[in-house]
Amino acid sequence: MTTGKGGSHAWKKMIEVREDMEHEIWWQIKGGGASFWFDNWTKHGSLYYTEEQGAGEEEIEVKQFIVNGEWDEQKIRSLVSREMAKYILENIDPRIEEGDVDVPWWMGNSNGVFTVKSAYEGLRHKKEKVWWWSRIWSRGVPFKMNFLLWRSWRGRVATEDILQRMRISMASRCYCCDNHEQETMRRLFLTAPIAQKLWKHFASCAGIEIKEGLQHTITEWWETPANPKLKVVFQEIPSILMWELWKRRNPRRHGKEVTFEQLKQHSQESVFKLLKTLFPWINIPKEWEGTIEVLKRYRPILHYKPISWEKPQSEWIKCNTDGASKGNPGESAYSFCLRNNLGDLIHAEAEKIGEATSLEAEIKAILNGLRYCSSTNLTKIIVETDSLGLTKIINKVWKIPWQYIQEIEEIQELLGKVNAFIIHGFREANQLADRMANGAYIHQEKIQWLSFEQLSVECRRILNMDKTSIPTLRIKTRKIKDQQQ
Repeated sequence: MTTGKGGSHAWKKMIEVREDMEHEIWWQIKGGGASFWFDNWTKHGSLYYTEEQGAGEEEIEVKQFIVNGEWDEQKIRSLVSREMAKYILENIDPRIEEGDVDVPWWMGNSNGVFTVKSAYEGLRHKKEKVWWWSRIWSRGVPFKMNFLLWRSWRGRVATEDILQRMRISMASRCYCCDNHEQETMRRLFLTAPIAQKLWKHFASCAGIEIKEGLQHTITEWWETPANPKLKVVFQEIPSILMWELWKRRNPRRHGKEVTFEQLKQHSQESVFKLLKTLFPWINIPKEWEGTIEVLKRYRPILHYKPISWEKPQSEWIKCNTDGASKGNPGESAYSFCLRNNLGDLIHAEAEKIGEATSLEAEIKAILNGLRYCSSTNLTKIIVETDSLGLTKIINKVWKIPWQYIQEIEEIQELLGKVNAFIIHGFREANQLADRMANGAYIHQEKIQWLSFEQLSVECRRILNMDKTSIPTLRIKTRKIKDQQQ
């Protein structure tokens, strides 16, 4: 198909990349009809390519390796490597339904739906990011300002010195000042008298020193220590000032004069618009000197709310869960604790799970908590987690990320099985599970607590505070909304 004379260039390219893209389609086992060797049903690619030794050519389906809802361990181990067999047996649910169809998920993005953009991003070979990209490409100012700053940083502005290097000849004239000197990018944006005056006006109030080189001056604005609000402004000042200098240069080429006062006023207006977009609740003056003073003295209004753990109703059990991750992804652990309507401990568990994201750890906590309830025939369970996003995913308000579809579906199944429902709670009311999850990092094995006496001193203190409904203050710089279910 790729070598025929009739095929278009675009079609030939699509055929060329088809094999690469097929590995990005994960088949979730529902009916077991996926090809054992040639479909990616393990999330690691098709076994024909990943299992170089022993990979077969014959067309066999996954359901041929499932007997009575269980994996045929002996058959799997006879065909794939020890590591892959262990992964399949431990991580892939073998339960299938006759007549169901396996579900394809696109692994190129988080929602599992194929898009041309995500396929292109997977095929292209991106350069490694450099430190200054995030400084230049910010969302605070219009794109045109960031684009000019990027071109200036790369030395790609159409000034006379750069055009001459490209062998483009033109009349020698500097439009940034009245001197008949050659126009250079450095002179236009930094060393011309009016440019120096503009930089010094803004730098003097901010306590910043103007450097000799343009990149050094820009970097000085980026790296000057300041409070978070001022830091955002300092990062955008080079983009704004260079854009206004560029705007002044172009009218002068056609005989229109722009004075320093006009240049300063336009720059201050751009800064004012930036601040009103980012911090509309702060009353900011239009003058630069006043802006600096207001942002230096700014102290956010603190909002607080007393939060306490709420006991479940009679005959109900509350299961608090939490996941902890150092790095996200990083070394992670989970915990869950079951308490009755008096606040007494029934069972608690925590375990380190290796490298994972915080969402994976939260899912693991809820899943293992419900599995324990199911295995011990506990019913009427209130599952409380401090992850609002996960609560919305499980309650089908948000779409399930394809990476966690199997775990979330099992959670939803167990919720119905043990007569449970899930709610969101603030972190301040989830301190016991949080303390247990963070304490699991130092242990290699799973930890279980079956009574109050087995708890650490810190966990006993938290449990007693919860039982007596002693509140903890939740303090935020924005208004605290009520818990969402």
